[in-house]
Amino acid sequence: MKKSVATIAAIGAIALAGLAVSTPAYAAVDCGNAYLLINTGNQLLQFNAAGEQIGSPVDLANPNGYGDIALSLDHSAVYGLFNTDPSDSDPDLDKVEVVDPATGAITSTFTLTGPAAGVGGWVGAAILPDGTMAIGSQFNSKIYKVNVTDGTTTEWVDTISVDANITGNSGDFTRLPDGDEVALMTSSALNGEVILVRIHADGTMTSAGNVPEAWGAGRVANTLMIAGDDIFTLKNSEIPASSTSTIPTTQVSTFGDTWGAAGTQDGETGECTEVAASLANTGVASGALGALALGLAAAGAAGLVIARRKNA
Repeated sequence: MKKSVATIAAIGAIALAGLAVSTPAYAAVDCGNAYLLINTGNQLLQFNAAGEQIGSPVDLANPNGYGDIALSLDHSAVYGLFNTDPSDSDPDLDKVEVVDPATGAITSTFTLTGPAAGVGGWVGAAILPDGTMAIGSQFNSKIYKVNVTDGTTTEWVDTISVDANITGNSGDFTRLPDGDEVALMTSSALNGEVILVRIHADGTMTSAGNVPEAWGAGRVANTLMIAGDDIFTLKNSEIPASSTSTIPTTQVSTFGDTWGAAGTQDGETGECTEVAASLANTGVASGALGALALGLAAAGAAGLVIARRKNA
């Protein structure tokens, strides 16, 4: 709907002050063609936020499949890690394959070195905003960072500090617009149910609540998609800051068997453009909204009548 803004400078100034104190730091980013990329074991499939399959399946050149995948920041490369047991002496234990998402062809490989070497059981992976890759194993509660140019690794966080019953990663990580990274973890105390854990910028962690069983997740525009046998969604804004309860989700697809997933916004640090614009128009966004508020105040001083569109 449209709403007139008072034309007197005093009310314009009050509006400016009110906006200034109610604005979280969400940057607007262009999310482009947003989708969840699912690894089925032998194919890559794309799904939109409504749970609809889009595009054509891409056959993977490696017939063994991957424990999880990560999508590069420019979406031009897929990183495939293997869910291998270190006791099996599998040559793929520490190998990461770089795959062309358009053809499924393997373009290069590298080897994990450092603390993540020899761990195996990789079921969680995502590219972070700085271009490094976060990886998690089903065999421990630790999350590692990987330099994708040479395979060197460092230990990042140990999620057992959130829940002593965490037995390992369930699958995947993704960045939220508020700056937190979320991880899917498995808890023995919950009979294998999955906990969504927030990882804060300072490395501390908080449980956000329980979600359906899943082995893959990704941020698609401003929606978190969780994939297991089925695909569930929830808005980023609906993820609790802290909770031990079940988080309400919406089932959008009965899929089958997910071997990891990646979202096109896993490495984004802000709200997608259309949502940021909506937040600005309802007095919730920042940055560009501050400029808008200044404009409203100036218009009030000049005696102009300005109409603003308010999006639902």
